Amino acid sequence: MPNIPTGYEHIRAQLEHLSRPERSDDRKTLWVIERLLGIATTAVGSIEIFLVGDKLHPSSGLVRRHLQHGPWRIAGADIYIEANRIALPAEPHFLSLAALICVELVRCGFNGPPLLPAAFQKAEPLIELALRRTALAEEHIIGLVGELLCLEVMLDAISDPQLKSSVLDMWRGHTGSRDFVIGNIGIEVKTTQLLTSSHKFSGLHQIEPSSDAALTEHEVFLLSVGLCAGGTEGQSLSELVERILRKLSEPGAVDPSAWTPLQRRFVAEVASYGEANSVGYDHKSMANERIYNVRMKPTFSPRLYDLSDPNIRILRRENLEATHVSPDDLQFRLELDSTITRSNPVANWAQSIAQIVRQHIV
Repeated sequence: MPNIPTGYEHIRAQLEHLSRPERSDDRKTLWVIERLLGIATTAVGSIEIFLVGDKLHPSSGLVRRHLQHGPWRIAGADIYIEANRIALPAEPHFLSLAALICVELVRCGFNGPPLLPAAFQKAEPLIELALRRTALAEEHIIGLVGELLCLEVMLDAISDPQLKSSVLDMWRGHTGSRDFVIGNIGIEVKTTQLLTSSHKFSGLHQIEPSSDAALTEHEVFLLSVGLCAGGTEGQSLSELVERILRKLSEPGAVDPSAWTPLQRRFVAEVASYGEANSVGYDHKSMANERIYNVRMKPTFSPRLYDLSDPNIRILRRENLEATHVSPDDLQFRLELDSTITRSNPVANWAQSIAQIVRQHIV
């Protein structure tokens, strides 16, 4: 092990004094091992761990999605390094996490590029554990993209900028309740990476009108969205959020420093999506992170199903009245055909949702 100050407390104390760089593409770096292992901060406050050496190949899918190899510019030194980067959120307590990971890498023998793969392999279980709450899980990212695709169609349905706020009011998915409520119509959005409309549900309340008097739902529709990794095709979560921000903007309000209240509200609601399981997606500080720039392409055209159609053979609440089964605690999967009837799913999902929005607002 190299004779360097790798004690956790020492590193953590030094990180307290690590300032942010002024330029967006620069980093201020604390080198735990000079030009080999570093902890950096970016202009937006994100925390990054750099492991200088050849590209690593993690065995964990979670770690693989968070690891990015490439050239990185170091502020002050005016140099570029070829390194593997692990990005962490812009929260103070992640400085402690970064320090812990670096200490573990040194303990596992990392003191030069040739020893990096073996040390990383030993430390990878800890890194994976640390990453579990630092970002949205893949299923949450895909789920959020599905809901935002629907929200984008709804915003496009309204030409009056003053009514955009009312459309945003209809999005409830970030609260954990019905994904969209448009008047007395509820829309549940489900995404899948399969080629068919196959979706898991947790309770009958997800597929039937709410019993909550405040919602007064009369109908529930299911928007089935198929998405998979697209390589260079499709769109990423970061791109989709940026596109919706432009739809909510006023002239000169695209930059975060000039965001309108509506834009700030939207970004906050996106960040709260899935926060029970992670820190959520903060567009301001995470827009450039690799995991949020993975492109997704459709596996099939979205399908909007009317779940009240008797031709959709699903359990109904009345089917369970004489049983000891709790309707809202059922776990089940719907396997829906691409065609239930000639009008279900609807011929044009986007046009139908836009019409529902206009009928409610106008």
